[in-house]
Amino acid sequence: MFRLISLSLLFVMACTPASRFPTISDAAAGKEAEKQRELVIEQTLKRQNRVLQVGQAILRAGAERCGDTVTQALGINATNAGLWPKDYKSAVKTVTGTGSRLKVGFIHREFPVHKSGLKIGDTITSINEQPVPDDQKGAEFLKNAIQSATGPLSMVIDRNGMKIPLIVKTDTICDYPIAIATDDAVNAFADGSSITITTGMLRFVETDDELALIIGHELAHNTESHTAMKAGNTFLGGLAGIGLTLLTGQNMMQAGMNLGAGIGSQDFESEADYVGVYFAARAGYDVKESAKLWRRMGAAHPQAIHLAGSTHPSSAKRFLAIEQTVEEIQTKKATGKPIEPDDREN
Repeated sequence: MFRLISLSLLFVMACTPASRFPTISDAAAGKEAEKQRELVIEQTLKRQNRVLQVGQAILRAGAERCGDTVTQALGINATNAGLWPKDYKSAVKTVTGTGSRLKVGFIHREFPVHKSGLKIGDTITSINEQPVPDDQKGAEFLKNAIQSATGPLSMVIDRNGMKIPLIVKTDTICDYPIAIATDDAVNAFADGSSITITTGMLRFVETDDELALIIGHELAHNTESHTAMKAGNTFLGGLAGIGLTLLTGQNMMQAGMNLGAGIGSQDFESEADYVGVYFAARAGYDVKESAKLWRRMGAAHPQAIHLAGSTHPSSAKRFLAIEQTVEEIQTKKATGKPIEPDDREN
């Protein structure tokens, strides 16, 4: 009994704030939460459309160098409530004006679809005489129809209640999908089959020309097979580590793999910078000022300035190398030569 009374007294005497802060009702907080969900949708779509505008232009510019790793693209972004968490359904309706049906929110100005008659706000109801399913299945249906296209797509759209038939053409791009990762780190990477850009990087790049340089760099990692080469070097390093283990009696396999993974790392990055500038230039982006990205990168991350570099070259060397590549491209344009990177002679 004494213990129970003591615990009760401690509970009553527990520390509490002294100031009279506002008390917020769940109803008011619910309305604010809905407003914030709307902002999430607006910002997410804005990022998606920016990456789509720049990214698909770069993927198209690199199509020849991608060989057989190509696919078809339409150059649009369409969304519906099924592509968002369930509690975002009403916010999607407020921001985009759609529920379960796919509504066009972006049209690439440099792709053939721009001249097809399709407009932002159109709802896609059928493709090649097949009705577009609602919610998530609709987005998958649209993606499959585009990627498997062997000619123009026959599309019916709903525009303010009117059914309008359209013929839309696709374009060939590299089949390396570009994803956006919610991460404050200023980063982008390629894994041999896709490209990922962080939201931190999207905030860091000041112009679409700079974004084109970043996406071009990551595409070059894929087109030049850097991931596969690095994996091969890691494997060979592991084999060397096994040999050292047998000789020394100490486990050197992981050390060998780490050493192998670092072989050629800076050269891979330099080649990706070089080829990536070409991709950006071929896509029509202004690469003259893009090298300044690496001055800002050095200012934001001073450790990157060191001339020895790390897995990546020094930001100082990257700035100068990109400037030289831009001069090389300008010379080719002036002399009528193809805007293609120079490969080493065997």
